[in-house]
Amino acid sequence: MLVEAAVRGGSVPADTSNIAAWLHRRATGNPKILCELLEEISRGHYDLSNAHALRRLDLDRRIHEIFPIAADSKNAGRLK
Repeated sequence: MLVEAAVRGGSVPADTSNIAAWLHRRATGNPKILCELLEEISRGHYDLSNAHALRRLDLDRRIHEIFPIAADSKNAGRLK
């Protein structure tokens, strides 16, 4: 439901709906993780039909969970 709303709202590419089941499995029922995955999709350039890209998506989410400054400084263009 959240994935479809993000697609309808234009915050993620339409291809995201094709991996909705994968996103829900990765999130393991945790809405925060699902939101973080959707944020990564909206921020990054991932080939959503490629299994390696999906692993990188999940890895990027976990890195940004541990090191939030890395995500913030990437957006700001400098370290804080």
